[in-house]
Amino acid sequence: IKDSDGKVVEIIGLTKDNTENKKMQLTLKESEARYRQLVETASDAIYLLDAQGQIIDTNQTAARMLQKSKEEIVGCLIDSVDPSFPVSAFIEFWKTVPYGQPRIFETTHLTKSGEHIPIEISGQKFKINEKDHYFGIARDITQRKKAEQELRESEAKFRSYINNAPDGIFISDENGKYLEVNPRASKITGYSEKELLQMHIPDLLFKEDIENGLKHFQQLKKKGISRGEFVFQTK
Repeated sequence: IKDSDGKVVEIIGLTKDNTENKKMQLTLKESEARYRQLVETASDAIYLLDAQGQIIDTNQTAARMLQKSKEEIVGCLIDSVDPSFPVSAFIEFWKTVPYGQPRIFETTHLTKSGEHIPIEISGQKFKINEKDHYFGIARDITQRKKAEQELRESEAKFRSYINNAPDGIFISDENGKYLEVNPRASKITGYSEKELLQMHIPDLLFKEDIENGLKHFQQLKKKGISRGEFVFQTK
């Protein structure tokens, strides 16, 4: 405050205790650091996208998976990472998904070297500042796909052995109902595969052998193996 001559005679100041505000800011920074650490150390690739399909954040796992730096990924549209799921398809897909409802699907990612990696995506749609955003966790399922392929090949090989076996093969459930038979089983009994799959073990046994056949089956269930000779009644 100045007097009539313009000389400062009094100074009035206001002070405010900012301790709580500083504590809140520090807590927020610590929380952000924890979540950033969780994202960066996650074993799966993580992407945050805006409503136009642009990647606005990601983690180091995604960078390693795609053989790119984070700077090369952030700012790009989704089709630069996932050419099998272009931007237009991405936007149309998420229009139909409710907010907060996870969706899981399989796709592929394209690495910098041109390799296509099979990926399982778990994604959600949500809002940030009233604008749509998408959060996706991408898991490399190369090993799983390889195991599935090996299983299919093993099953095909096993199926070939069964179908070409010189002996009749009958697979039943615990009640003796046939679940699977091979072509030789049909040739032996005279029944088609469809007919055999409607039958039970006693249906094929000669009436004098039914009791022994059922004992044989019980021993098979109990011990896991059983041998015996029986007479089949053909069609």
